Amino acid sequence: MLSWFAQNYELAKPSLLIFCLITIAIVVAVIIMINRRVFKNLDRLEAL
Repeated sequence: MLSWFAQNYELAKPSLLIFCLITIAIVVAVIIMINRRVFKNLDRLEAL
């Protein structure tokens, strides 16, 4: 059981790393989008 898990873990590690990188990339993209909207709103407020 443990050796089977270890083998599967070794196989799954690369895909797990890719999954983590994709998740981080999505989170960063969302944060950038939100920040752009916030900064646009701040510019509008300053214009008023």
